[in-house]
Parts: sequence; C-alpha cells; structure tokens
Amino acid sequence: MDRRNKNWTEEEEEILAATYAVLPTDIIAEILGRTENAIQCKALAMGINKRFLPKHYANAVRQLYKSIGKEKFYQSVVLSLVEQYRKKKRR
Repeated sequence: MDRRNKNWTEEEEEILAATYAVLPTDIIAEILGRTENAIQCKALAMGINKRFLPKHYANAVRQLYKSIGKEKFYQSVVLSLVEQYRKKKRR
C-alpha cells in the first residue's frame, strides 16, 4: 500500500512511539508501510528519540524478523512493545 501523503492514524503513532527507540527504522517502516524517511520525520515531530542500537542487536532483530515473518513479528514483538508502552503511559 502506498502511504505517501497519508495522515497517520492513532494506532500508527502509538506503534511508532512504542517501537522507535528499540527497533531498527527499516523494520518499523516495513511494518507500517511507510518509508524510513517518513518514520524518522514523524518521530522527530512527535519528539521521540532513537537510542543507539548496536549493530549486532539491529542485525539480530532483522534476522528474527526475516525468520518468523512480518505477521508473527508484529504479533509477538510489536504488540508486546505497544502493551508495555500503554502500561507505562498509564502510570
């Protein structure tokens, strides 16, 4: 799906807020169907900072993503991060 010039949904913003600091940008972009540049620009606009991800960590995440596939990665990793984000936000 081409997401150019599309508004961000609340769900997409929540996923970005929950994952940007801990997942490689290319993986987030693929999950959300957006470009890496769009991910970076939106994160900047939302005031979200990217932690330094060691290369071996980022590569391990990419390998996991490739081995289990987008849907399973979304279900097991992304949704878990979103739930943690929601809990933290409620405090």
